[in-house]
Amino acid sequence: MVFSHVEPILLPLFTYLAWLLVAAAVAAGPLYLFAHHVPSETALMRDRSKDLLWGPLWHARRWTAWVLERGVDWVSPSGERAVQLAGEQGFVRTQVLSTLVDLEVTDLIGSGGGAQTAQQLAARVQGGVHSAADLKRVLSLAAALGILSVDADKDGEPRFRNTYVSATLRKDHPNSIRSVVILQATVCSQSWPGLSDGLKSGTLPFAAAHPAAKKHGGFYKWLQAEPSVADNFREHTEAVDAYEAVALLVDFQWGRFRRFVDIGGGGGSLLARLMSSQTLNPGMLLDLPHVVQQTKADWARRNPKLLERTQFVAGDLLSADAGEVIPAAEGPRDAFILRAVLQNFSDRDASLILKAVRQALGDSGAKVLIVEAVPAAGVDRRAEVLRRDVNMLAMTGGQLRSASQWRPLLADAGLALRQVSATRSAWSVVEASAA
Repeated sequence: MVFSHVEPILLPLFTYLAWLLVAAAVAAGPLYLFAHHVPSETALMRDRSKDLLWGPLWHARRWTAWVLERGVDWVSPSGERAVQLAGEQGFVRTQVLSTLVDLEVTDLIGSGGGAQTAQQLAARVQGGVHSAADLKRVLSLAAALGILSVDADKDGEPRFRNTYVSATLRKDHPNSIRSVVILQATVCSQSWPGLSDGLKSGTLPFAAAHPAAKKHGGFYKWLQAEPSVADNFREHTEAVDAYEAVALLVDFQWGRFRRFVDIGGGGGSLLARLMSSQTLNPGMLLDLPHVVQQTKADWARRNPKLLERTQFVAGDLLSADAGEVIPAAEGPRDAFILRAVLQNFSDRDASLILKAVRQALGDSGAKVLIVEAVPAAGVDRRAEVLRRDVNMLAMTGGQLRSASQWRPLLADAGLALRQVSATRSAWSVVEASAA
C-alpha cells in the first residue's frame, strides 16, 4: 500500500539513475582511451593556434575550469590547499618548467623519437648532468604535475614522453612558449617577491630587484642595457601572439580599416599578422630607434614582402615632442593601434601618449584601438586578466583599466570611448575616436 504511493516518485527516479549509469558506461570507454592515448611527436608538433573553440564552448570551458578549481578548494583541507598553491602551483611549477627549458629536455625527447629514460636523456644533455638519478627525480615531478607523461619500460624503468603542454617548450614548436617561461622564471620571478614591500612603501618591485633599472629609467629602458633579455622579451611577445592574436584577428572587425599604425609595436608581430590577413593594407610601425632598427632587420629576413608596404618610424612617445613623433592620419579608415602599451604606464604618462595620438588624428575621423585586457568594473574572476594587472604593478608601475577607468582618461586627451569589444582571448579592443 505504501509502495503504491511512492511508486510514481521512485519509478522515474530509478529510470533516471539507470539512464545515468548507461550514459556513464558509454562515456567511460572514450574517456579512458583519451586519458591513456599517447600522441606521437609529430602530432604534438601540430600548430594548434588556430583551434578556436566555438564561442559558447569557449565560455563554457572557462567557467567549467573555474568551477572545478573552486571545487578542489572546497574538498581540500584549507592548510593542504594553501600549501599546494604556494608550492606545486606556485614557484615549483615555474622552476620545473624553467629546468626543462634550460636542459632542453623536451627537445631531446622529441629528437630522440619519443619516450626516453632519465639515463638516456642525461647522456644527451649539453654539458652533461651530475647525476641521472637526480634528473629522474625532477622529471618524475614534472610528470606528476602533468607537464610530462611517464610509463615504464620492460625493466620497470620510467620512460618520459612529451605531452601537448611540454611539447610547446621545444625550440622548433610552432607555438613555442620557451621565451615566456624564461621571462617568468627570471625577470618576473625576481620582481614579484617585492610585492609586499612595494605595497607598503609605494616603490616598484622590479626596480628593487634590479637597481640598475632606476638608473636607466624603468623596465623598457633597462632592456636596452640587457640585450639578451631584450631578445627574449621580443620572442616572448611573438609567442604570446601565437596563441592569442588569432582570436583577436577573428573576433574583431579589422576589415573596416585601410591602414594600420602600430604605435609601440615592438617586433611588429601583431602588425605582420594584420597585414598578412589584410593583403592590400599598408602599415606603419613606431617605436624607439633601436627597436625599429632590429625589427626592420628581422622583417627583411622573415617578412620581406611586407616591407614594401610598411613604413617604420623611430621616436619616443614620452619625449617633449611626442606630438610630432606620430605621423598624421590619412583618413577615417586609419587605425592607430596601441597594443599592450598603455598598461605599462601611470595615468599621467598614458594621458601624454594619448594626447600625442589625438594630435595625429586631427579631424580625419581615424580610430584609436587600445588592445589590452580589460577587467570588469566590479568583481572579475578571470585569473589570467588579474595576473597581468598585478604583473604591471610589479614590473612597470602601470595597470589594466576597466571601461569606466578608460572614459575619463580618454576624455582628458580629447578622445571619446566608442565601444569595448571582447575576444576569445584575454585581450579586448577599446575603440575610441576624437570627442
